[in-house]
Amino acid sequence: MIRILLSIIAGLLIGVWEISVRPSLPSGLQIPMLLPAVALSIIASKPSRSFVMTLTATMLIGLYQVFHFDLIVFRWVGIVLIIISLSRYWLTNRSVYSSVALGIIAQFLDWGSHYAISRAGILFTDFTRGWVPQYIWYMTLFYDVVLISLGFFFIARMTSRFQISVQKQTGANYGIL
Repeated sequence: MIRILLSIIAGLLIGVWEISVRPSLPSGLQIPMLLPAVALSIIASKPSRSFVMTLTATMLIGLYQVFHFDLIVFRWVGIVLIIISLSRYWLTNRSVYSSVALGIIAQFLDWGSHYAISRAGILFTDFTRGWVPQYIWYMTLFYDVVLISLGFFFIARMTSRFQISVQKQTGANYGIL
């Protein structure tokens, strides 16, 4: 129960970061925290906790989107379900590479679903404001990779659940006389 409560608190903090702190920063420092937190929580904890954290954060973000409706809760629920299934059945070794790959896949799923929903909204309404590609998309991917990598190494060091280096085996003879 306490871990679910911690997931809700983490979701609230991420939601507050995304709606109040991040937009007030200069464009080079607007680091998105939702995606790295989701990728790390899927790797480090149970999928239900990452689902609760994502649901809490996206519901808070969705409450503050007054001028455009992009179904952020439904988009991120779908993204989290896809990433959970990828981490469970495809990228199963729980390494930093699989964590980064999950983050990059989630980012492309986010951009693609946002584009598809905005195009569908333009088809059904007269609203002319559609999806605008990010001008610094490569910086977003760079921030995601760095934050996921640092978070993975921090979690690996603190919990000792993940091995971050290959250990040298001693005592192996390999046929040398």
